[in-house]
Amino acid sequence: MYILAGRFKGRRLSVPANRILRPTTGLLRKALFDLLAPKLDGTAFLDLYAGVGSVGLEALSRGAGRITLVEGNPRVGECLRENIRILLEASHRDGGEPIAPDRVDFWPRPVEKSLARLAEAGYRYRFIFADPPYRTDPKEFGALFLSIKNLPLLEEGGLFILQHDRHLLKDPRFQKTLATEAAPPESRHYGASTLTLFYA
Repeated sequence: MYILAGRFKGRRLSVPANRILRPTTGLLRKALFDLLAPKLDGTAFLDLYAGVGSVGLEALSRGAGRITLVEGNPRVGECLRENIRILLEASHRDGGEPIAPDRVDFWPRPVEKSLARLAEAGYRYRFIFADPPYRTDPKEFGALFLSIKNLPLLEEGGLFILQHDRHLLKDPRFQKTLATEAAPPESRHYGASTLTLFYA
């Protein structure tokens, strides 16, 4: 796994020795950042269920001003810490302006325990990306969406992107959650995966 584009293009990311995560594919990351690229520069980006950081660190590479990565699995978190260290050190050697450590926040705790704390600490984001395990109960997807909607984490005009199995859109429990929106969210399909976009 590696960074696709931007300042750290081609940098390999450390991953756990045995497969304990399902990273966002290169195809999906490319599609995501093709969508965000015109608006990403200098913004704050929150990566939930960050894994080894393939999405959040891609955002940093492409110009995000500040990123927060939330990952509750300790073994995966070790790889994420290493990947953050590698990129921060690389920023001191590539001829560009070094990236200050305070531009990258790592929260090593479960997402459901982090959202309220982030809001209470005053964090605000232009973009929030979440890639929960696909086996997650549809009710939990709905609870995540409602937390993002009700907590003051997303800036006005911001965007929440939820990655999920495309079959989730057919689940009546998830449909009920989507029905709370004044305007139907936009969903884009990439093979078995879907990105659903919620605008603030």
